[in-house]
Amino acid sequence: MDPISAFSLAVNILTTVDMAIKTGATLRELYESTSGFTKETDGLVETTKQYSKSLSALEDAQLQLTSINDPAMTAAAQNCRRAIDAIQAILAKCKVPKKSSFRATTRTFFRLKVRYKGQLDEQQEALESATEQLRTALAVATRYAPKLIVCCFIRCCSNSYPLFLSLESRWDA
Repeated sequence: MDPISAFSLAVNILTTVDMAIKTGATLRELYESTSGFTKETDGLVETTKQYSKSLSALEDAQLQLTSINDPAMTAAAQNCRRAIDAIQAILAKCKVPKKSSFRATTRTFFRLKVRYKGQLDEQQEALESATEQLRTALAVATRYAPKLIVCCFIRCCSNSYPLFLSLESRWDA
């Protein structure tokens, strides 16, 4: 066997061993997990929950502020909500049942890493895009009403009153 073929074979063997070790570590993490997800997926679950709460707060604030009724902001918020719902639906399919067998854990691993990986990546990109659209629409919709926003924040979060006073002084300047 020539040296290049031997080197290529060695690299392929090392790559296979590395993939097997990573897959085994992930399977073990899933099997021992109390939440039914890996740490990485747990982070995604928490992020979608925070996005969902933020969107709900934004929708409530938009209902209270009749001067901020921008269709672009509403459409961007709906896009965010759709992406969050899709991500949560995919993750629900990829959750390991509690006290499951190694077979169920393996099946869930392949759902998450192979079957739904593309869809999950697409939805994460859609969420990032919709979030950027929402930030832009929110900035445009609120450019004329900073004092109104400060008043709403003060009503919602009275413990942060000094922060809002400093924000208000910056907007006045």
